[in-house]
Amino acid sequence: MNIQRFLIVISTVLAASIQVIDGTIVNVAIPTMMSNLGIDLNSITWVSSSYLIAHVVILPIIGWLSQTLGRKKYLLYCILVFILASVGCGFSPNLWVLVFFRIIQGFAGGALMPISLSLLFEAFPENQKAKAAAIFGVCVMISPAFGPLMGGYLTEYFGWPYIFFVNVPIGLLAILIGIIGIPEEKGQSFEKIDYWGLCFLFVGLGFFQFAIERGETMEWFSSNWIAFSFLMAAIFIPAFIFRCLNAEKPLLDLSLLKSARMNISCMVNLLVGYILYGVSFLIPVYAQRVWDLSTVQIGWIFVPSALITSLFMPLVSYSTKAFRPSLVMAFGMFLSAVGFYYFSQINNVSSHFSPYLPATLSRLGFAFSLIPATLVAMEGFKGRQSTEVSALLNFSRQLGGSVSFAIIATLLTNFQKRFYGILKADISSLNYPVQQMQASLQEKLTQSMPLETGEGTYIQMAGKVLQEKVYLQSFVLSYDRIMWISMFVTLFAVVLMLCVSFIFKRKKAK
Repeated sequence: MNIQRFLIVISTVLAASIQVIDGTIVNVAIPTMMSNLGIDLNSITWVSSSYLIAHVVILPIIGWLSQTLGRKKYLLYCILVFILASVGCGFSPNLWVLVFFRIIQGFAGGALMPISLSLLFEAFPENQKAKAAAIFGVCVMISPAFGPLMGGYLTEYFGWPYIFFVNVPIGLLAILIGIIGIPEEKGQSFEKIDYWGLCFLFVGLGFFQFAIERGETMEWFSSNWIAFSFLMAAIFIPAFIFRCLNAEKPLLDLSLLKSARMNISCMVNLLVGYILYGVSFLIPVYAQRVWDLSTVQIGWIFVPSALITSLFMPLVSYSTKAFRPSLVMAFGMFLSAVGFYYFSQINNVSSHFSPYLPATLSRLGFAFSLIPATLVAMEGFKGRQSTEVSALLNFSRQLGGSVSFAIIATLLTNFQKRFYGILKADISSLNYPVQQMQASLQEKLTQSMPLETGEGTYIQMAGKVLQEKVYLQSFVLSYDRIMWISMFVTLFAVVLMLCVSFIFKRKKAK
């Protein structure tokens, strides 16, 4: 690897990493931020929601912006704005100032992954594209795993502002190396933008992302705001698609989606978004509620799986050359399905080490799915088209993550209500096992509390502890059900990939 290519790799990986890390590092600091800023859980969710809304909305116009400014200049500007917004987040005196800077972070951060991927792929010759995809895969997989760990340590020992300040040295290093290593690329003369398309895009995607992000909190269609948001999305997103298909110079080249390989790659990225963001979000919640782990302990859950997966990247790179991409993707999804099965076997008496194996399997599957999908999609594209393909893949992954948050949160709430009702109905003072448990709890409380406490108080407290155990068990059962659903969805994708492989094989034979 020559010096310039090495510098491009370092700069683009650092740029992409701060964007990926920022999507996960904030979650572990949420309880501390709520306490310090004096806000409730419903309000603090805006810290994540605002970032994701801005992040998704900017993705479709990255191709136009990179063509106008030049990819090097656009990437470096975005890193600089991201750093300044991170400093603003760290010094925010209240929630709404923090949300404002998170929106700016989202607009700047949305471009970091697509531009980095586009530059990274073009730095390697055709026979080494698999190596570029493997480097990209390591970045995408290791960064989310270390995000919660870094967030836990920084929050516990320095305070929540440092989860934003940590972006500054990484970003400055990426800018410095990028200035030296990334080749200059002239931007074209300012191309007139399709303002109608831009308006339709911002309104449609903005309302859709708002509805997805806030739906569970606001009880979906029982809220007029959510119903109105979905209605606006249903009007403006089709209007944007129609505009792109008919405008002389469309904002986004939707003809890219005519390619079967591009559609398959987008589908794989949707599923990867579900695995990366949805399931990775559920495991820390489970560890905190059921095992009562600290933020630092939770952060360590995904680190071994990320490190082991990175060791397998040469094998992943080789497999994309030795086998048909659709077969490699099917194998990867099968590994993820096995990981979901083992996740479903975890319960409240399982060891704290029990998530390591399923986390490793699901992330290995993620690697075997994502890398060939990226390689197939990016093949043959350069310049603006390369950036737009990268943006579409990133958009698919972010959309999969956003939708998975909404689906998992809704399923978790509904399943928990259902199982809580079933378990509570089985609890009766006439039920002998329940009588034994209450008697045991009363005895423990009697030994640990003052003698003057009345017997009625012991009974009430024992009943309260029993109700908490029922609530916890309903959560464990809900988690188990979600993992089974995830497994079957992933197995369906395996079957689909095998069918695709068979169809392509028959077409080549003809």
